[in-house]
Amino acid sequence: MIFYLKTKVRPEDYGKNEDPSTFRSKGRGKAGHHRGPLEPHWLSKYSGPTITVYKLVECHFQMPDVQKQVESRIQDGARRILVMLHRRAFCWMDLWAHLTHPEIILLEKEIKGELDRFRQEKPVRGSKF
Repeated sequence: MIFYLKTKVRPEDYGKNEDPSTFRSKGRGKAGHHRGPLEPHWLSKYSGPTITVYKLVECHFQMPDVQKQVESRIQDGARRILVMLHRRAFCWMDLWAHLTHPEIILLEKEIKGELDRFRQEKPVRGSKF
């Protein structure tokens, strides 16, 4: 289980505007309160609805001498990306929390089109593990 608030973030991945422990939304939730900042034990104090997200990451590297090291590195990289993704999603809530389901579907289609165009026009880039 990844608790993205407690997980250490590399200095090069840290952004002050993407830190759930300092972020405070401009909008208000259903109870009329601003969301954030998240405190270390916020979940034990929260009584509203929650969601559990499962991500399955599998890797199989069939070279006995380096298999464990490569698989471990891939798993660590996947964990790092997921932590950054969830931290950002929380801190970007003012951009998406007010959207309706049809608006979210439209936004996803627009972003997919942008990514497809970007992939065709630009060289491949990625995270450093």
